Amino acid sequence: EACFPPELLRQQRELLVRARQLLSSPPDPKNVGLLHATAALTRLLDGGRATLCKSGKDRTAMSITLEHTLLLQRAHGLSEHLASAALTAM
Repeated sequence: EACFPPELLRQQRELLVRARQLLSSPPDPKNVGLLHATAALTRLLDGGRATLCKSGKDRTAMSITLEHTLLLQRAHGLSEHLASAALTAM
């Protein structure tokens, strides 16, 4: 029987609620919040993901840039302030 830490379940639940809220809000052509919430949720679930868009470049590039920035924060201790600056620069 799998046992999941309560903190992990809480984080997953919060991200799922956030993603649902963003999906029900008015459309945004570059919904970075939705991308961020679903990427984090997928990572917490040990899942894999693919980002597709009509042209195959805008959201895909945005997703890769966001993922790289999050990995810099998580694996290398990049501060939120510097991560925001890096995200803007990329």
